[in-house]
Amino acid sequence: MIMNTSAGTSVLSQIETSPFHFFLTGSQFFGNAGKDSDHDFFVEEDDRLYDWLEGLRFEMQGCDYGADWREMGYQKRCSMLPSDHALDPTIKEVWLYKGKGRNVHIQVIRKDMIEVKKIAQDIIKKNNLLSLAPRENFEWKMNGAMFTPNPNYKALSKAIWVSVIRSVISLRGRG
Repeated sequence: MIMNTSAGTSVLSQIETSPFHFFLTGSQFFGNAGKDSDHDFFVEEDDRLYDWLEGLRFEMQGCDYGADWREMGYQKRCSMLPSDHALDPTIKEVWLYKGKGRNVHIQVIRKDMIEVKKIAQDIIKKNNLLSLAPRENFEWKMNGAMFTPNPNYKALSKAIWVSVIRSVISLRGRG
C-alpha cells in the first residue's frame, strides 16, 4: 500500500497494491513537483522486497553487478549507494524504475530507521525547510526578473535532509 499518494501508472498501481508500506517523498510529497517530476518513495527493508522490485524491472542504483547478480554467485546485491544518498544513514539501497516519461525511485530504509525517516520528513515538510534550498535563483536583469536553475539545489537539499535525520537520531538516542 502507498501512504500519502494515489496511483497513476501500472508501476504505481503495483506499488499501491503491494504487501509493503511505501511512503511518498520527494517533490510529489513536498508539493513542488513539476509536470515531469519523478515519483519518489521510501519503504522499510524486507527480504521479500528485492525479488518484488526485480520482478517489476527496478534496478539497484550504485551497483554494477547487473541483472545477473545471482548467476554470478553474489549473495548481497551491493553496498554502494549513489553519491547523493551516501550521507543519509537511514538509506540502505536505492532502486530505480525507468518509466515512459517519469521514473520511480525507491529508497530502501534500514529496519531500525524507518521511524526516523518518517519523523524527519514530517519535520522538513511542516517547517518548509526545503525552501532554504530553492530550485531556482531569482535574478533582476535589465529586461526584468528572471529565474535561473540553482546549481546548488541538490547539495543544499541533501544537507538539510542529513542534518534533520542526524538531529532526530540524536534526540531519539536521548529518549
